[in-house]
Amino acid sequence: MNEVPSTNSGASKVKRRIPSVWIILLLAAATIACISRFELWTASPPDDVIQADKGFRKAKQTINPEQLRAWALEEIQKYSATNAASIPNSEIPSYIKELFGTLPVEASVGEYQGQKYIWFGWGGPFYDWNIAIGSTNLAPPFNSEETTTRWVSGIYFGRYDK
Repeated sequence: MNEVPSTNSGASKVKRRIPSVWIILLLAAATIACISRFELWTASPPDDVIQADKGFRKAKQTINPEQLRAWALEEIQKYSATNAASIPNSEIPSYIKELFGTLPVEASVGEYQGQKYIWFGWGGPFYDWNIAIGSTNLAPPFNSEETTTRWVSGIYFGRYDK
């Protein structure tokens, strides 16, 4: 009785393996997700930018720009037409002193394209922001490394972007 067991030709023991294409796709998706998250994390603005923008919004909500301009134009008259001059802290209005929680690092009278203006600067050597106040026809006195935002004609917010 040498019977050979019958074989079922359609049935076989095949181990199911995840195709390598699916593994590659999953790894690619995970890599893309990680890179995207990293870019979002690194693209978020630094604390100084957030502080500067918060102060600019506060200024727009709490300071009357025409009252600020009237003060600035009166202050400009105290200084020589040829030299830039620092403004003493005692002459800076309290609403400017309190705007960012610290006194401006610099408060001065300057001139740009024949127009005198007052410039307040905050920040430090690696990042700074400022407010320039002049007559309504003052052009924004900033360079290409700054983002300048017009509050009203002749009053500008600026912040360093590089």
